[in-house]
Amino acid sequence: MPDTVLAAPPALQSLAHAIGLACGRGGVPRAEAMLAALRNAVRAPDLLDEAQRAGSDKGYARHIVHADPQDRFTVLALVWRSGQFSPVHWHHSWCAYAVVSGLLQETGYDWDEARGCATASMRRERGEGDASFAIAGCSRIHRLGNGGKREAISLHVYGVPAACIATGVNRVVDPLAVR
Repeated sequence: MPDTVLAAPPALQSLAHAIGLACGRGGVPRAEAMLAALRNAVRAPDLLDEAQRAGSDKGYARHIVHADPQDRFTVLALVWRSGQFSPVHWHHSWCAYAVVSGLLQETGYDWDEARGCATASMRRERGEGDASFAIAGCSRIHRLGNGGKREAISLHVYGVPAACIATGVNRVVDPLAVR
């Protein structure tokens, strides 16, 4: 029996194409184009299949939903059950995300080089359709998670190849350095 390759839903194909255009030949993508692509994609009911919407009791689940064939970016669906949060972190690569369903809480932090610590400076609720973009580096330290009662799903794009998604994205801030 021949192998069957399932085609990505049209919404995911459109998103990948739009992100590719925003990225051009590499480097930092055009933020507004990236945000528009994400906001458009998360409105599509067929964006993610059942497996890509599966959560985990062990922590927020990460599902790769698209890997750019030119290795410019990787798209993930993150599934957040109630009470699941990322650690405080910043990114080695540019990144963007949008909320597909539910409500997420984001806390932003400022890095104090002299004291060697990150201090909370912003708190924001991110609802369905909200999107955010950041360049690489410690100028955008944050923590994201689900403080609500119902599950939440977000779509994330990172400027790394899929092979680097586990090690090339987050730089976790030492919990003892978070204020």
